[in-house]
Amino acid sequence: MKCIKIQWLSVAVVCCIFILSACTKDSIGTGTPSLENTTIWAGPTITFTKANGADPTQPANQDQITDLVWITRGNTEGGQIFNAVSETNSNKDNSPAGTLWAEGTTADLTNLTFGNFRATVDKPKNAVGKDLVLLLVEENIAIDIKFTSWSQNRQGGFAYERSSN
Repeated sequence: MKCIKIQWLSVAVVCCIFILSACTKDSIGTGTPSLENTTIWAGPTITFTKANGADPTQPANQDQITDLVWITRGNTEGGQIFNAVSETNSNKDNSPAGTLWAEGTTADLTNLTFGNFRATVDKPKNAVGKDLVLLLVEENIAIDIKFTSWSQNRQGGFAYERSSN
């Protein structure tokens, strides 16, 4: 009977070691893709602005970055940004879907710590003036971005400057 317990314990230990060794820093927690092959957009700066009260469902009020990520902001739910391609409103725990964020610039990409938007900036109004990196997860594209305004009181307005392709 003792022999069987030791064998099962050995199998469990080997499985744990295998599982832990199969995980990389990038695959634990946030699901950040490997940054070694990330495309960094360093083209001309684009300014995007959504005016207070503008309809977030209208394409003119969405920054259509790629086919998978269109950033906008609602006017009534407290106003965090979200991805209009895959979300109809924001969720402060994981919006905008398909993105990760870090404080810093793409010049220091491999040293940055990525998380969801809210975890990175704490309160969205605090993002104004900070250098941030927006990582488009599925496309593995990194973009420098800096918010230049953030309206409060559920008005829904915001603006930023970002790098382009």
